[in-house]
Amino acid sequence: MKKILTALIFSLLAFNAAGATKFVINRGHFSPIVDIRYDEKRDLIFSAEQRGAVSVWNASEETLRNHFQITSNTIDQLLISPEDNNVAVLSHDAEKYYLSVWNWATEKQIFTRKIDEQPLFLEYSATGRYLFYGNVNNPSLTFLNARNGVQLNYMEMLPSIYDFGYLGTTESNLMTYSSSGSIRFYDFRTSREIKAVSTVDGLTNLNVIQTEKKALMSALKSNRIYLIERLTGTSVDSKSFQELRSFFQNRENGLALTLERANRSFILKKWSTDNNNYSELENPIILTSAFNITSLVETGTLTLVGDDKGALYKADWEAGRLIPFSVDITETISDLSISGNILTLAAEKGLISIEAPFFTGSLSTNVSPVFEKKENPLGEDTGFLALEDGSTLLWNKGNDKPAILIQNIEDEPLFEYSDFSSPIQDITYQDGNIITLERNGTIKIINREQGNQIFSYSAIGLQDISMVDNRTLFAGRASTAGKSPAITIDIRTKETLTVEDNRFLIFDSIAVEKNDQFFSLGLLEEDGKTKTVLRRHNYNNLNESETILIYTGEDIKAQVLIDPSDSRTIYAKLGTSGIYKITGRNVTKYENNKPVKKIYLSGSILYSLNEDNSISMFRASSGQQLYSIHIFKDDSWALIPASSDIYFGSEGVEDKIISYRSGRRIDLKPLNGG
Repeated sequence: MKKILTALIFSLLAFNAAGATKFVINRGHFSPIVDIRYDEKRDLIFSAEQRGAVSVWNASEETLRNHFQITSNTIDQLLISPEDNNVAVLSHDAEKYYLSVWNWATEKQIFTRKIDEQPLFLEYSATGRYLFYGNVNNPSLTFLNARNGVQLNYMEMLPSIYDFGYLGTTESNLMTYSSSGSIRFYDFRTSREIKAVSTVDGLTNLNVIQTEKKALMSALKSNRIYLIERLTGTSVDSKSFQELRSFFQNRENGLALTLERANRSFILKKWSTDNNNYSELENPIILTSAFNITSLVETGTLTLVGDDKGALYKADWEAGRLIPFSVDITETISDLSISGNILTLAAEKGLISIEAPFFTGSLSTNVSPVFEKKENPLGEDTGFLALEDGSTLLWNKGNDKPAILIQNIEDEPLFEYSDFSSPIQDITYQDGNIITLERNGTIKIINREQGNQIFSYSAIGLQDISMVDNRTLFAGRASTAGKSPAITIDIRTKETLTVEDNRFLIFDSIAVEKNDQFFSLGLLEEDGKTKTVLRRHNYNNLNESETILIYTGEDIKAQVLIDPSDSRTIYAKLGTSGIYKITGRNVTKYENNKPVKKIYLSGSILYSLNEDNSISMFRASSGQQLYSIHIFKDDSWALIPASSDIYFGSEGVEDKIISYRSGRRIDLKPLNGG
């Protein structure tokens, strides 16, 4: 057993209360890097990860300036405003695309706009005054006021579909490119065509190079890059590659990067375009196939690459290698549970317990949490289930040697069982009975007091199991040959009855017998789209149900909780939209942009275990965020109140927490008793 920090009583730091302090976690990205942009005017680098977060870096100092969650959707593209402290983010969920503009300094959203289909391109005008994109349908171009999102009536009658557009600093002429190989210039105010030339067809990744050679643009087609004189359409230079995986062009200085695959290696090269051709500047860097590079950026003095795991690397051209620039330093958390005033987390290497009064709902912050790390008795990725007597049921997920364990608050084992033939798919507990579903479709009921199996049933394709009452099991499954995706099983007779339902898969269900509540989550195919549907069933006749919530898209990790203190209220984690509170027909969405792994309700507090491994604490009744908890791989930790000028943390954790006040960085250490 390893102590991280013992309990300490603090004297509260006196601090100037003029303006709130902002805390930035220097944690790195945890999902693939989809876009990296360089803002030469401010000497900043912006990196965007697939799962909705953006980091802002001081390029010259190579330090983090900000990291914040923009959306819980999937990010496709990031643009930097040439003038304002704004970023434009294109993201999508299963149904639509979304264009949102944020002030990255204040983390405030300026506007958001739904788009039915993925834009063909998205660009800022050179002055940052306009934000515009290409459409498959009419109008072929949409122009927005970049500061408020108001749609403008420019260029609405153009005859073609455009794959790229450029509006320069004079805002007088618009250049467009169509994949047929046509470059056209229009008067921006009148839409009158000024000039048309032919060039290479099928170009992608177009960039207008904004150096003194303003007539050049770069582009990519298959495994060849081009340098094109855009006024004539002439290709003045091109380079061919064996298998080009990525291409980046700096618009401000013309420097370019290419990443090609050659046999089992990758080759990173740096190019200049100063003499109207591509000239290699550095010796190439040879990378092993272990790297899966997803994005590139070049500033002139700094080359960064991002990979599919969220890591950023810096190119050392002289040494011919990549060195780590930023990696995710947080501990992987797979589950959480609360017993009394102790929060327990299942970490990648062991269990972490956090003892603090606010876990009981007191929300007191006058004493430090007690963090303790200990061995995991199951030794694997672990799931938790809190039981009414204060003990906790643990089981290992995805293990070839599955086992379950019940232990008390002092971590003393109360019950153990390991007679399983395949990994545990689902588990629940009711009235002293542990109900398990294995991946091979075997259901077992294990009596805790007797210590043995009292029921067994097996069927192929079962996904979910729950107890309706002390005699009836509900099993969700995948529908085959038009069969219903749910059955009930009589525990005494093993008789099965079909539960009528038009969904093709039911993957989660929950019942509270004392409140006559039963809910199920499943997938429905409707209007050519897959929808994730939450339904409330008539407790006495499960065939009768009503739809409570629909998410257009497939989310088999959706989750529903019933509030034990108010049978009318449920909490749901559904789709990319986050967390919902549902009371009757009233639906309230929590203000939470983080993608969520799991939600957990304890008293008046709702906990969110997020995909970035942070834990958010909300006031369940209102959705007000109270705290965030961050655990790092080196066993350090931080607990940050949502509205405060102080934070708690272990010794040395301030190296991972950046504090800002009124836009200026300050040196603020955690309250850890010294």
